[in-house]
Amino acid sequence: MALPRQRNSVAGSTRVDADFDAEDGIDLPDDRPWLERALLPPGTTLPRVASCVTFFVTLYCFVFTLWYIAVAGDVCASERAAADQAAAEVERLRAELKALQGGRKG
Repeated sequence: MALPRQRNSVAGSTRVDADFDAEDGIDLPDDRPWLERALLPPGTTLPRVASCVTFFVTLYCFVFTLWYIAVAGDVCASERAAADQAAAEVERLRAELKALQGGRKG
């Protein structure tokens, strides 16, 4: 009589034995802490989530640093240019209004 083939996987310090014929994830015990079971989908652990968060925060910081270097530290240049353009438009409209009011009186 042959014994069923077993596969052993080690996750952290926990050893999990499962049959080769079983579908992945169905017969394996969920030995994660209660917080991981409550908040995360099956197969996901807090260290894995923490490493993903760390990666994306690092990526965001890298992109922000590249942008800051690209604009040479002048982070308000586009807002200042828009304000200058709006001020020029106001002055142009005031001059046009003054010219129209002067032409109507005369």
